[in-house]
Amino acid sequence: MNRNDKNLNDNIKNSEVLISIIMPIYKAEDYLNKSVTSILNQTLKEFELILVDDGSPDNSGEICDKLALNDDRIKVIHKENGGASTARNAGLDIAKGEFIAFVDSDDWIEPNMFEILFKLAKEYDADISQCNYIKTENEDEKIINNETEVIKTFNSIESLGNLYNEMYVSTVVLWNKIYKKSLFNEIRFPNMRIFEDEAIMYKLLFQSNKLVYTNKKLYYYRNTPDSIMNAKFDKKRLCMLDVFDEKVEFMRKLNNENIYAKTLKWYMWSIIDLYFGCMNTIPDDHETIKLIKNKAITISKKYSNSSSHEFKWIILFSLFNKAPKLYKKLMNILN
Repeated sequence: MNRNDKNLNDNIKNSEVLISIIMPIYKAEDYLNKSVTSILNQTLKEFELILVDDGSPDNSGEICDKLALNDDRIKVIHKENGGASTARNAGLDIAKGEFIAFVDSDDWIEPNMFEILFKLAKEYDADISQCNYIKTENEDEKIINNETEVIKTFNSIESLGNLYNEMYVSTVVLWNKIYKKSLFNEIRFPNMRIFEDEAIMYKLLFQSNKLVYTNKKLYYYRNTPDSIMNAKFDKKRLCMLDVFDEKVEFMRKLNNENIYAKTLKWYMWSIIDLYFGCMNTIPDDHETIKLIKNKAITISKKYSNSSSHEFKWIILFSLFNKAPKLYKKLMNILN
């Protein structure tokens, strides 16, 4: 055992709650036992598991209470239904851990996930510790981490940059990380039922002094037909416009033109996706389509005025604004 491992073990012995794991629960009776069991079997034992029954109409609340009888690390909150964001906030209000983690009630994790993330956070003095994940439909699937481990660190601006590259999904989701509890002193989840990851993650990344990342896959994301990642277009997705408007203003105030331009570019892509989603499902809703088109014009102008714009995207966004069908045909050819 080296000195770092000894110091870490001393920290574990002297702390009652290293990590507060918050799980929002709604209609999860078919998955809850597997998810909770994967947490209780963690090699890092010094945690509390906060199960937040978000007014679930099935037997999830009763299952939570029964699980709590068998392990005093489990705390149960029963509340009226308000969505995952309000459930996570309720968990944050009572969390005692040095770090915070979020696990979705239909997912499960590797036995050493939190030990690995906690050690990385301590070794690299990081406010956020992040791992990789797999998306699966098979409960019997077993992760094989046979590739060479790669560990990277990012400062706050570099972490924000990962929202706009190949690390986007791994960066924007909540559940593959642990966070210093102090990050949530002034940050809470917005009262919304979708895009809450997108709405809060950039604030947490900016607030953190350092993020440490391992490419080890330690989290199993259950790929279900009704998951957000697979959900069909719904008009509720229009709330994304408010999320990105706030995000754009936040990035503008950073005085980092590169990050600001990338935020505008990704916003435009999202607006274009919204437009074609509306055209495919509610083509007669002219008011909504007009709203989206006007937003596209506004954001494309801001992107054009950014000193870090890419000329090809100015051309393509202008084409979309004038001839969406032609834009779509061209992008299909280019892709």
